[in-house]
Amino acid sequence: MALRTDYKNDVLNTSVNEERRFEEVTNPDGSKSYRDVTDYSQVGDNFDADLVNIQNAEINAKAPIDSPAFTGTPTAPTQSQSTSDDTLATTAFVKAALTNAIDLNLRTSGKAADAKATGDKLNSIQESVPTVDTTLKTSGAAADAKVTGDSVRSILNALVSETTTEAQVASCYDAAGEFPIKRLVANIIPKQDFNGYDHPWAGGAGKNILPVMGNTATSGGITYTYNDDGTVTATGTATGNITSNYGHVTLPAGTYLVSGCTGGSTTKYRIRLGKGSYIGDVVAQNYDDDTEFTLEEATDVYARLYVGVAAGENVNLTFKPMIRRATEIDPTYEPYANICPISGYTGVTVTRAGKNLLTNIVQSVTKNGITMTRNADGTLTFNGTATAATAFYVGNVDASPSGGFTALKPDTTYILSGCPTGGAGSTYLMRLYYFNGETATGENIPETGTGAVFTVPSEGVDRCRVAVRFGNNITVNNLTFKPQLEIGDTATEYEPYNGATYPITFPTAAGTVYGGTLTINSDGSGTLTVDRAEIASYAGETLPGEWISDRDVYAEGATPTTGAQVVYKLATPTTYALSAVQVVQMLAGLNNIWTDAAGTVSGEYYASTGLYVEKRVNAQRNMIAGVEEAMIATKNYSVNDLLIVGNTLYKVTAAISSGAALVVGTNVTETTVAEQLLALA
Repeated sequence: MALRTDYKNDVLNTSVNEERRFEEVTNPDGSKSYRDVTDYSQVGDNFDADLVNIQNAEINAKAPIDSPAFTGTPTAPTQSQSTSDDTLATTAFVKAALTNAIDLNLRTSGKAADAKATGDKLNSIQESVPTVDTTLKTSGAAADAKVTGDSVRSILNALVSETTTEAQVASCYDAAGEFPIKRLVANIIPKQDFNGYDHPWAGGAGKNILPVMGNTATSGGITYTYNDDGTVTATGTATGNITSNYGHVTLPAGTYLVSGCTGGSTTKYRIRLGKGSYIGDVVAQNYDDDTEFTLEEATDVYARLYVGVAAGENVNLTFKPMIRRATEIDPTYEPYANICPISGYTGVTVTRAGKNLLTNIVQSVTKNGITMTRNADGTLTFNGTATAATAFYVGNVDASPSGGFTALKPDTTYILSGCPTGGAGSTYLMRLYYFNGETATGENIPETGTGAVFTVPSEGVDRCRVAVRFGNNITVNNLTFKPQLEIGDTATEYEPYNGATYPITFPTAAGTVYGGTLTINSDGSGTLTVDRAEIASYAGETLPGEWISDRDVYAEGATPTTGAQVVYKLATPTTYALSAVQVVQMLAGLNNIWTDAAGTVSGEYYASTGLYVEKRVNAQRNMIAGVEEAMIATKNYSVNDLLIVGNTLYKVTAAISSGAALVVGTNVTETTVAEQLLALA
């Protein structure tokens, strides 16, 4: 390998007075770095220790002047036949001397003293010498072997390629963290608003989760008329206490509100909720406005309407029975509806975080007498006296309870840690809230300083939100929280949240995507394969595959309800090419990757050994820049790029433009194992 003679110096733009310029940047840990922002009219070469060592190795490999031991095929000037001194004799000199000395027509027969080598004999001797196969191979003698393009790729792929397990959150370990993920595959599944519950669920998907099951009837002089909107009108002259069984629903553990009775009392009229039956133990009774109740476990709740007035009293009132979750603040009546809308995507967002999965971007803020200070390492320090019960949600800049979600894997164990020891519900703690989509399920996990281990349910929960909470009148002085959420059941040393998001917009031609597969490569290319389509209002269309509906349960051979929103599987998926996509940059250490497309994620990534090789290759610009089918460039190449033609690996020695011929000795040279190892050293 010839030593380079084309090094360049930095040349500064004269418009900036030939002065270097640097920009100060603040790192996530608060330290400062300086970035060269000088305007160069020519960027010079880096000349580091690696390059010095390579060139010194090249020089050391040369034969010494004193008693050189040549290898390979050394050449020298061919002297005249009259030369008779210590000048080197070349093969051409020797062959000419032999030709002059040997009679090529003589035979080998005769006396040994007279025998000389004939021309035929010389030919036979020459034919007996094995010819060196100059074809580039990976087999054969090590001294003759060279690296083919295929072998280079297989070696690098073997070193760098590792795969993640397909999961809601893909986890992979990268020792160096200097390259993007090699390939990311995300499954896209349609989103369906189940209001926090599985579909189909008798509780519906609207605000009112109490279904109507009663019928119009008259008893004791009172007629209960069930209206189309779910309200019930009670009219007549009472002859005694009269009831009507309205409906029932199974509710998961959580806090709820019941409403629908106005101006009632224990002795007049009310809505009664019974446990397990209409006459079961009282769960709650509503007389006026909202009545809150909490269930410690899943419970069958039965709603009964009571009219209890003196005999002969006229009655004309309307019940608007409604049960809603405590997060539904608006008390305005809505009819029960078991419709679960389906939505798709016009793009997705990929999120990458380190060990600490907890989205923590909250900034310093004061709320209700408590001042929160965000420290450089992401920890949170609190001071002050709370004038009311106060919550700081760490997923939002302003600490508000909107968005700021962290994805969770079903059937996976996590540990939440970071609350100072000694916390309690009445003083201070961290609390994790379960969500399905953007709807809270009503369940939460408290962390009071010892770490909270929990396992995500197999269904009905896909994300969470975390808050630091303080009780009313609580005073804190430099109380520091270290919010951390990680997979497993053992809390490890705190690591700041180091998340990044990569929004990806789908091609316009794809429309709204209800299902498929997204693939992103490290060079920014990728594909979107769409395998599902939507019908906004089903009207008897033939569906080629499985389907989901906003109101029906799929069964083989069944069809959706007319008018239902339907998403069905396509017989033939459609694939769209992607380009210039943001690629996911890996962190050093543990990486966790997920998307908001509700599906699983998997992929290939660069591991530690491979990253070292890739780093050294990149440092020497010995990247495999292209694969050509013939000795014609189909793209531009820079000096020191590697390219493959057939089974031969070439190194570019002079810049090549697309369409130019590849000429050995002019703009490319074949490379060997030794040269590659030297470049990677």
